Order: sequence, then C-alpha cells, then structure tokens
Amino acid sequence: MFGFTQSPAACCQKSSASTYRSHFCGLSCRLRKDYGHSARFLVNRDSSFLSILGSALAPYSAPLTTVTCCNPLATPTPLAIDSSVQQFSAAVAVCGLTAKCSDDAVDENRFHRMAASSLLALTNNWKDKAIATLNTTGFPTKQTLSTLSRQAQIEEPSARVQAVAEPTALAYSDIFSHLGTILSVPQQRPLAELGHSLGSLIYYRDAADDLQKDQKNGRYNPLIYRPLDELKEAAEQAFLTLKNALSSLPLNRHQQLVTDIVARTEAFHADLVPAPTNSEDQKQKKDRNCLNYCDCCDCDCCDCIPCGAGSSLTCSSISCSPAESGSSCCDSCNCCDSCDCCPCN
Repeated sequence: MFGFTQSPAACCQKSSASTYRSHFCGLSCRLRKDYGHSARFLVNRDSSFLSILGSALAPYSAPLTTVTCCNPLATPTPLAIDSSVQQFSAAVAVCGLTAKCSDDAVDENRFHRMAASSLLALTNNWKDKAIATLNTTGFPTKQTLSTLSRQAQIEEPSARVQAVAEPTALAYSDIFSHLGTILSVPQQRPLAELGHSLGSLIYYRDAADDLQKDQKNGRYNPLIYRPLDELKEAAEQAFLTLKNALSSLPLNRHQQLVTDIVARTEAFHADLVPAPTNSEDQKQKKDRNCLNYCDCCDCDCCDCIPCGAGSSLTCSSISCSPAESGSSCCDSCNCCDSCDCCPCN
C-alpha cells in the first residue's frame, strides 16, 4: 500500500485537512514507535486511508497525542498514534513494502534489484514483527500470503484483466474487512467489497504504468494481450463498487474527508487507460504531477493538483509556478513547520 489514494483537495474544510494530517503524521510516528526511527519513512497515503476509514468506523474517537512529526523543531500537534487501527495500518505498511521489494528484487533493472535487495535486508526484522502483530489481531496472514503467491500461476495471455488482478484484490479485501474485526463492528462485507475494488484498481494502475516497460523487456502484462476497453470498463466498475460500498458504511466521523479522498482518487486516475504518447508528452505530464504528491514528513501539505494550486491549509489560491504568482505553493504551508516539502518550485 503506497500512493494510489490521493490526499484531500485544497478546497476541503480545514477540519478535514487537519484530520488527514493527524492520521498521516500519526502513522509516521506509529511506524517509528513500533519498528524504529527509519521505519517512519514508510508512511504512505494508502495506509493512511486505511487508518482514517478505521477511525471513521470506530464507535468512539481514539485519543490524540500532542507531539511533533518527523521535524523535531516543528510545533507539536495532535496526532492519531495510539489506536489498534493505527497499529494495524503500520503493520500493513511494513508488509506492503516487503512485498514490493520482493517483486523489485527480480526486476530487470540492475539499480532496482540492488535497491530492493538492500531494503529487504533492512526490513527483515520489521517484517517478522509486523506479521506477528497481524497474527495477534486475528488477521488471516497465511491465507493472504497464499493468495498473493498464486499471481504467477494466473498470468496467461488469455486471462481477462479482472482475473489477473484477483490476488491483489483479495489481499486488499482481507485487509479492509479486518477493520470490522478489530473494531468489533458488523461491516465486514462492505469493507471487503471496498478493499477488493481498491486492490483491483491498484493492480490496473500498475499494469497501465508498466505497459511500455514490460513490452520492451518481454515481461508479462495483461494489457499486452487484452483490449484497453476492457481495462476501462473494469476500472469504471471497480470505482462504482468502491463508492457503493463506502456509501453503505455507517461512518461515525470524518465522512467528508473520506468522501473527498475517494473523489480525488477517482479524478486523479481518470487517465488510467494508457494512450500512445511521445517522450516530451510524458515529461510534461510528470512535471504537471509534481512527482504525483509532495510529502514532506510526509504530510501532503502541498499536493500540486492539476489546477496548479497547492493544497496546504492556506494556499489554495497560489500557483505552483513562482513565475505566475510571485510565490511558490509552499510559502504558506503550515503542516510541517520549516519543512521544504514541494519539489515543484
């Protein structure tokens, strides 16, 4: 779980932005608390969404802890750190990184292989502790790992896109439905549907992004063999199912924030179906995305959305281009005091 879901938009309510920051930076602190100082950099938007959704479903609000995030000179703020959902989200983040590194360790790119192998050596102890944490909560760890291990067996030219995405979809279904178990709330079914849809979408996004590279390197990618219309239909259906599942959940708080995250995520991935582009088009798109998100500690204080505005609490009207506005989109960013978080300046 890394960066498929998006942070709330610039125009979201101040309370929603504050809540998002509380969970995002709180997850960073929880990773540091459970797995060591270096683990805080595993904080990511997808695990934060898991944390926020769990908090929204919880019968009671978890207490906040007033501390700094990663910057020791920053002003202490109330963060969501000490809850069973946050502990679960941190363990999922660690296991997600391990799975990603294991996949990259067999990549054709020599740099990717070396980086992944180094990270795997660093995170072995983290992974063991994370799996132990998941097991203590009753999470079906063996079942989920077994599901993911079947990925290579179903990668065939004749397989539909939805079928090839199924192992990832089922893993996310297990993860999100387990929130119901942790919180003792009877919403496992809609949570499973939400997770299944999100897992499918994440697989679709990866397949679309890797299509040209996989074609060049001769690696399997379902989009090489299947029509792109099939991907478009599958993605539209997955987003529809996700939103329907979300609407059926009795959220006790953070409803506007959760809705905004899903809406922004759908809008951001509207171009999921790949189209032929030349290298200059790709470079311009990368520049517009500003590395897709600008996490400092990482608290998404300056997400450069397509309209060109940052998404700190006070800079929604400031362009990310200093030439246009005379100031950068992080000039008024207050989420991580003194943290230069926007690489698009």
